[in-house]
Amino acid sequence: MVSSLRAKRIRDTLIALAVTVICALVGFLLFDIYYDMNDDILIKDILAGTYTGVPDGHNIQMLFPIGALIAGLYRLFPAMGDVQVPWYGLFLCALHIACCFLVLRRTMSFTTRFWGRFVIAGAGLLMFLGLLLMPFVYIQYTVTSGVLSATGIFLFYTTDDELEAKAFFVKNIIPILLLTLSFYLRTEMMLLLCPMMLVAGVCKWFYGSSKASLNPFSRVSFTKYLSVPIILGILMGLGLLVNAIAYGGKGWDEFGSFFDARTEVYDFQNGAPRYTENEEFYDEIGLAQGEVTLFDNYNFALDTKIDSDAMDAISEYNRDSLGKTYFQLGFAQTLSEYIYRMFHKEDAPYNYMVWLLYVLIGAIGALRLDLTMVAKVGAMFVARSISWMYIIARGRTPDRITIPLYVCEILILIAMFLLSSKILLREYYEENEENYSYRKWFPVTAAILISVLLLIPGIKKTVSAIGEMQYRQDVNEEWDALKGYFAQNPGNYYVLDVYSTVKYSEKIFENVDNSYRNFEICGGWGAKSPIYADKLSKLGVSNIESDLINMKNVYFVIDTQRDIDWLVAYYKDKGQEVRLENKGILKINGNQRFAFYKVKRHV
Repeated sequence: MVSSLRAKRIRDTLIALAVTVICALVGFLLFDIYYDMNDDILIKDILAGTYTGVPDGHNIQMLFPIGALIAGLYRLFPAMGDVQVPWYGLFLCALHIACCFLVLRRTMSFTTRFWGRFVIAGAGLLMFLGLLLMPFVYIQYTVTSGVLSATGIFLFYTTDDELEAKAFFVKNIIPILLLTLSFYLRTEMMLLLCPMMLVAGVCKWFYGSSKASLNPFSRVSFTKYLSVPIILGILMGLGLLVNAIAYGGKGWDEFGSFFDARTEVYDFQNGAPRYTENEEFYDEIGLAQGEVTLFDNYNFALDTKIDSDAMDAISEYNRDSLGKTYFQLGFAQTLSEYIYRMFHKEDAPYNYMVWLLYVLIGAIGALRLDLTMVAKVGAMFVARSISWMYIIARGRTPDRITIPLYVCEILILIAMFLLSSKILLREYYEENEENYSYRKWFPVTAAILISVLLLIPGIKKTVSAIGEMQYRQDVNEEWDALKGYFAQNPGNYYVLDVYSTVKYSEKIFENVDNSYRNFEICGGWGAKSPIYADKLSKLGVSNIESDLINMKNVYFVIDTQRDIDWLVAYYKDKGQEVRLENKGILKINGNQRFAFYKVKRHV
């Protein structure tokens, strides 16, 4: 019996591993793997040492323990032979692949039949193609954090309740690590998923206790089901403590206030108010029209007066005087948008899968006349509504937030479906032992086939993404040419207009270069941080506004299609008459793409 069980586990592991390898090969062979956004590129640059010349764990967005770990890899193993290692991108990709394997491996344990493993393997492959391939190809750390949380709670929920307390805890060490990593990687994303994970945890606690013939409030039940969240809470607290210590000096407190206010102004209040309608307010906080223009074009790193006090004042003014409250939408408007998103095709196939699972679990509950199952899905729907209503009301629903919400909900519902199906099938077998038949598996097989059909929109999106890949490759030729120009002039320092660079991204595994770069955008979420100051000082730059004039080797770079007159107006408002001397145009494929300007005083 033991040998047979061990053989099954080995078979399940090998099948899950084979499917996972196929999924990874589909991504690596058919697509170029990209950092989805410039957020991840900046994180990578800081961790790799591209930013300041030295790998640094202070990447601002993650908790310090995970940043220090990745930066340590860049320090200890910067290259394999002549090839520099993209540790950050490799880390994110490896987490995605590992999560796929863990979910598949656990799902395999719910069948003892070869054809059942075959169906699960096929469904797993199609779910990867329809739901997770694009977030893997265009990778983003926020999505990775959500996938980690979703996998962790899936594994916890599907842990065998008949295990003793110690064995139950040991079985959940991996889920604890996954959830801890999720929290360290993107704390806000993990917290946003907490309502659904909390419901899943409570359902597991009460249902698992009853299944193991325990009182949910007994000492054994508490030990068994609360040991996981308690240890998780301790690890999360340790991460926060280490992070607080790591960011406790060198101006990080001041930057933290600036970062929070900047996030509120740009991400949730639609930017700073216009100068012409709010001149009196700007006079009060000491900002001239030229300086306010920097908020519009995101080049606020140019001006030292735009600090945490200025950002706080703007955020408060937006809220108190212009009515830009914490929530951008009222309840009625939020509810309307929430209902729309549940059914509109732009979110397919994620929303289709969610509704299918709710219907299936509800149907199983009805067949068993089990009201607790109905209560579970009802509680899950309430929990998901809390998270969705929150982000909609706040006015922030980008894919990097909504996809993790869907993935977490889908995996929790799949876990509920697997357990409820297992119970239903066991009850059927006990009542019809003499008439054992594959017919009893028909509902499960039918559900999987329906799921496959619902994944078609996602698979279509995957195919269409090949066109996006070609677009990115064409666009990034410009970015590569510009970086090449900078590399040919290492003694210069180049300040880039922010909106001239936002459309560019980078491949993770091609042309990896972790060496210091002598350029920086004139804004963004890393601007005005201590590490930003360290980068500027690398070439002797301390104040961009004055050094653009006073230092011979500092240049401003902008897309030739963008207006540059605002820069002259900015200096004029600062009491300085300047002229812009065009030091050259970078042509790419015969087109004039970037202009290099030296700011000079009028004499």
